[in-house]
Amino acid sequence: MTIGVICEAFHCLPSEAMNENWAVIREILDYRMLVSAREQHNQDASHMHPSQVAAWTEMVEAVDSNG
Repeated sequence: MTIGVICEAFHCLPSEAMNENWAVIREILDYRMLVSAREQHNQDASHMHPSQVAAWTEMVEAVDSNG
């Protein structure tokens, strides 16, 4: 993960991003990816971006292994 990705995702300056808890930032970005993947899957799974497919697959496998 780069400063640029964080700044783009949260609309902040690099100096602001440097002071954040990177583990929390990663969790937020992972959550956003899962929500995006779920929404795209529900709308039309054939148009899912490869990163959305990976996130969706990971989420389904996690649910299956816990269920």
